[in-house]
Order: sequence, then structure tokens, then C-alpha cells
Amino acid sequence: MHMVERIQQRYKLKKKEISEYYTQGKMLLLGLDLLRQ
Repeated sequence: MHMVERIQQRYKLKKKEISEYYTQGKMLLLGLDLLRQ
């Protein structure tokens, strides 16, 4: 039971990291689009 909790915790952290990277990537692409215009 304890092991499952630890895995879920790690998964939540990973999901948070991924969504943060995704947001940063989107903002970066937006910035590039603005520079190209």
C-alpha cells in the first residue's frame, strides 16, 4: 500500500513537470511567432 502511494506521488510530480515544460514551450513558440512578424 505504501509503495503505491509513493508511485502516485512521483507520477503527480512528473505530470506537473510535464505540464510546466509544455507551458514554457508554448510561450517560447508564441515569442518566436511575435519576433517573426
